[in-house]
Amino acid sequence: MQLNQKLWDGYEDFYLANEELTHIIEEGYFGEKVVLLLQKVESYEDKHQLYEIIKDWIEGDEIKFFTKTYMLFMLKVILESFETNPNQTYEEISTFITGSRKDPRKEKLSTILEFQLLSTETQKKVSTLNSKSSIGDIRNVTSSISNNYSKGIEFIGKIIPLFICLVKIKNQEEYNMYKIEKLNLHKKLIEFDACTSYEYKIITNMINRDIRNAEAHLSLIYSDKRKKYVLRKIVNGKYQNEYIKPIDLFLDLKLNIVSFINAFIYSTTLIVLGTLDKELFIDLYKQICELK
Repeated sequence: MQLNQKLWDGYEDFYLANEELTHIIEEGYFGEKVVLLLQKVESYEDKHQLYEIIKDWIEGDEIKFFTKTYMLFMLKVILESFETNPNQTYEEISTFITGSRKDPRKEKLSTILEFQLLSTETQKKVSTLNSKSSIGDIRNVTSSISNNYSKGIEFIGKIIPLFICLVKIKNQEEYNMYKIEKLNLHKKLIEFDACTSYEYKIITNMINRDIRNAEAHLSLIYSDKRKKYVLRKIVNGKYQNEYIKPIDLFLDLKLNIVSFINAFIYSTTLIVLGTLDKELFIDLYKQICELK
């Protein structure tokens, strides 16, 4: 894809990540449905492409109820922010995904791509395990799960500051995105609870408290002897171990971490669709609310 140099300047990371994502989709890494959708893109107006992306999720995701739960909370925050200041809200969301000429480091598409690739790879590896799997195979899978989980926690730590800013826009309060981003995950979640008057505890309670507190130096190591992960945490100034079963960590990854990040992706996609076609937005929003 050839781009005007002015358009490229400041958005290089975003365009490179977008180009890489397109190639990976074309190779069938995310499945046949996504490939077919990509092939149809040129025949769609943008709004129809976005509609099909969300419609495909509604009809195909087996854990969509968990994603829906987080989505409805996210959409409420975004829409309330839009009601107060649509331009500032759109700028914050857009900058989060694409970066800006002033600060291209804020681009997060490459982070989304990395996490989705890890999630797809982890799911494939888990599906290969059976009673005859060797210790090496098991360690390979457990390593993939813990790495995927850690990357998910890391990315959620980048999403939360955006929502803190959106709440502050809605409340017409001053904020400094850079200062919020520098907080550790635990302090970010405390700040989010405080500025929302604890209205969205479903989001802040999603992450295991010990993992939330250990996020800056998260250490999840699988012990084959114990058949469990060992999470090292500090209690009263001393290290203490907590043990987590692989199936529990994998379910937490799939039902909470992956669902939360997918909810963010589909929420922002739906919002963009709403700026293009209000009727399509309402149609999909009603379908999402009716999901069971």
